[in-house]
Amino acid sequence: SAASDVYKRQIVMTAFKASEYASYRIDDIHVIQKAEGLSYEFELEQGDRDITILFNEEGILVSPTH
Repeated sequence: SAASDVYKRQIVMTAFKASEYASYRIDDIHVIQKAEGLSYEFELEQGDRDITILFNEEGILVSPTH
């Protein structure tokens, strides 16, 4: 449902703000549908560094893909 999607997004945003990447600027966020649920891919930048990190819908950081 749309309400649970908003709730999940809030969980992920809260996890992002608590993560070591909180100081990075969010360039883009992609929601990826996988068999095990939604994943949220954050494209981040800080100065000349661009990184991509992935959270699952529980707000667990599953992969910083430098």
